[in-house]
Amino acid sequence: MLRHVIAPSSGWTKASNTVVRDRRINSNAKILILYVQGLPDSATNRPLGELALKLDMKGRPYQQAKKQLVEHGYVHEWRGQREDGLWATDQLFTNTPLTRAEARAVWTRLERDAGALSGCAVSDGR
Repeated sequence: MLRHVIAPSSGWTKASNTVVRDRRINSNAKILILYVQGLPDSATNRPLGELALKLDMKGRPYQQAKKQLVEHGYVHEWRGQREDGLWATDQLFTNTPLTRAEARAVWTRLERDAGALSGCAVSDGR
């Protein structure tokens, strides 16, 4: 096979081979990873389902993609009751698989550096 590839000068997202070659997740899950990874910092504080809607990914295809991302360590969620009594789901989205313990450590570090949270793919999803 011959290959000719021209890298775009702007407006592109670099995909790791870990994601591209991960046979455990389907193409919808991979597209969701790339989409979220390529968002500007100001657009990442949204629930994953809301971001998926921007791709017209809804219903069963979204459910399957999210299930695979959670199952294989790309998405981590923590549910809890807030001080006002409402329930909330915190989501951590990564472009590399993390164990539950690794994800918790990342979340704790990001939470501690609260000023940095506005620029991370972390959301308070409902």
